Amino acid sequence: MALVEAEMKRSSKSPFGLRQLLEHLEPRLLLAAAPTLPTINLAATKATATELNGNTTGAGTFKLTRSGSTLAPLTVSYAIDASSTALSGIDFNILTGTATFQAGTANAFITINPVDTNLADGPKKLTLDLITTGTGPAYKLGSKKATITILDGDDSLRRRPMVRYSCGMSRWANRFTRLMVLTAPCAR
Repeated sequence: MALVEAEMKRSSKSPFGLRQLLEHLEPRLLLAAAPTLPTINLAATKATATELNGNTTGAGTFKLTRSGSTLAPLTVSYAIDASSTALSGIDFNILTGTATFQAGTANAFITINPVDTNLADGPKKLTLDLITTGTGPAYKLGSKKATITILDGDDSLRRRPMVRYSCGMSRWANRFTRLMVLTAPCAR
C-alpha cells in the first residue's frame, strides 16, 4: 500500500499519472472484485418415470437452469433428500451428485432411469436438493428442491392376475406372466 501511495505522489505532477488512472478505473475495479453469482433453479420437467422392463423410455428428468453469465462451465452439487422413498441403485440408476453446465448453456439435465425390480412394490418418490459445497459458493440457490415419482411397471399386471384352478397341484405364481395356479382338492 505504501508503494502505491508513493507512486501516486510521484505521478500526481504529470497530467496522466497513476492517480488519474486509478480514479478512472476505480468503479470498474470494484465491479470486477465482486462478481455476481449465478442463481440455480431445479425443476422436474418429466416428473413421472416408469419401470419398463429395462427400457429407458420411461425415464424422468430434472432440469437445472442458471441465470447470469453462461461464459464459463459451472458444476452444481445435489443430494438425495431424506424424504425420498426410492433407493439409488435399486429403484433408479446411481447418481453422481453433480451436474455440469457447459460453457454457453443455461440448462443442465439429470436423467433418472428406473430399474425394473420385477416386483409389484408400488410407486416411489425421488426428491433432489441443490446444495452448495466448498469454502465459497460459486452459485446462489433459487428453487432448490424437486420430486420425480417412479411408477411400478408391474402394478398393472398385479391388479388383474389370470387365475386357473387345477386339481392336485400346489399353489404357485409366475411373476413374469402373472399366472396364478391355486390348489383345489381333487374330487374322487
